[in-house]
Amino acid sequence: MKKLLQVFTMVAALIFTISTAFAAENEPNDSISQAKELKFENGRAVVNANIANLNDKDFYKITLNRAGKIEVGMTNIEKTQFRVTLINSFNKELEVYETKSAPNQGVETLFFQGLDKGTYYIKVEHFKGDSTNAPYTLKVNYTATDLVEKEDNNDRNKANPILLNTTYAGWADPTSDFYSFKLAANSEVKVNITQSPKTKFEVSLLNANGNPIETWETSYASGTTTIIHTGLPEGTYYLKILTKEGDLNNIPYNFTVNFRADANFETELNNTPSTANEMYLGQFAKGVLSTNHDVDYYRLYINGQTNVDVYMTQLSGTTFKVEIADSLGKVRKDYYTANGNGSVEKIGNLDLVQGFYTIKVSHDQGNNNKVPYTLRLADSYISIEKFKDYEAGAYWVPAFEWGIQNKVIKGDPVTNRLNPNQNITEAQWLAMLLRYALPHEAKDSPNGNWYDTYYQIAVREKIEVSKKPNEPLRRGLVAKMLAKVYTGQNMSEEEAVDWMYKNKITTGTNVSKPQDYLNFNPAGNLTRAQAITFMHRLKREGIEPRLGKY
Repeated sequence: MKKLLQVFTMVAALIFTISTAFAAENEPNDSISQAKELKFENGRAVVNANIANLNDKDFYKITLNRAGKIEVGMTNIEKTQFRVTLINSFNKELEVYETKSAPNQGVETLFFQGLDKGTYYIKVEHFKGDSTNAPYTLKVNYTATDLVEKEDNNDRNKANPILLNTTYAGWADPTSDFYSFKLAANSEVKVNITQSPKTKFEVSLLNANGNPIETWETSYASGTTTIIHTGLPEGTYYLKILTKEGDLNNIPYNFTVNFRADANFETELNNTPSTANEMYLGQFAKGVLSTNHDVDYYRLYINGQTNVDVYMTQLSGTTFKVEIADSLGKVRKDYYTANGNGSVEKIGNLDLVQGFYTIKVSHDQGNNNKVPYTLRLADSYISIEKFKDYEAGAYWVPAFEWGIQNKVIKGDPVTNRLNPNQNITEAQWLAMLLRYALPHEAKDSPNGNWYDTYYQIAVREKIEVSKKPNEPLRRGLVAKMLAKVYTGQNMSEEEAVDWMYKNKITTGTNVSKPQDYLNFNPAGNLTRAQAITFMHRLKREGIEPRLGKY
């Protein structure tokens, strides 16, 4: 009787133990609709369960209130392998992994993944080996963060939007991870990514249509590398990352898209004469040659016969070739740089007549991997630095340099000053606009008042003026005159100001207020620095005068 009681007690205990194990997973949970919800405590959820037979499947539901990273782990057992699948709320499988047939040494990580906020499911099922009452422990760790990839992002239409100058974490496979970013202005762009000693990543930069701009592979190495260094215009771009060689699945990486707005930096693709970047005399044009086959083209307009100095970066370990051709494609001159310390040095001089020219920058010898350079062509007789009120680093310096090199604005020859903070007069503004729009005929009058020729052209072209040549000009009239010269159309002051906002020529007098007519301060005056800056911004935006073309 005593033995019978002992046997009964052991059987009861066994039944209780089995009942407790099954209670942990709350059978039935063999479909998504019956999935057991896992609750995170301090970022962790654990469940102990078993697979009863070959057809048994266990589904678990996890809810993420914020985007974040999850780590999914399982125990191994010697005679059974489990398959673990991560599924999104649209019933799409995001990850599929199998455990090993090995002694149980606790929970081992199967995979990591970045997910957006929402509901997800984990399916555990038999894969190989014994399938009867096979026990397992499933563990899910969750860290809330927005700085991770968010599956499903395996095609361009599902690309994760990312912030610039911000580091993100991802996990790569042979299927691609896509990210999208936007540039609000012409920019220098560097893409940094961590490398792996056991994996090569492929990283591609794509344009808004999904066409590749550059594609590179990392090396078998540790640490972070700059995989892409280029210049891009305003717009939308995509980054595609995948594993290419070595270990291929669920390989971690960190990446950053660094940008710096710079109107002087080249914008790809500019590798043919027809896609050349516009540049102007005096500009410090910056770029990068990615390989020994990479070439960059620039297009320059010379307003009248000019003696031009050519400047180029002299690097240690790399030499460049600079080729200057006329509008017919005939090479006028080519120059080669020498080894140096990275400074921008004069490498040549030539006389150019009025017209358009292309400048081709290419690799000559030495290091050819993402080599930066600075190119400058300048009128050898004009230097902005010679003026007494020149201020290195002032916001107006690039605009004045462009204006002086292109004979749009002049300094005061008597005082040798630029007078950037002096209010501009109507005659000065009219002269600046017409010198650039109609360089062949817009010249100072040899007789009478110096501005007479400009007012005669204004009458012919129907440019509204107040006929107060020596008085400071209202900002509202500045806008009307500017819009007329650059669009060929007569606009009201309100329309002209709106046109300036839309084309990023002005931000208004207070950037924290709405971009409207009143914020432009139409009754106020304009300085010489502000006036030439308006024209320089139009040049940077690729907007040229249309006067006389309508």
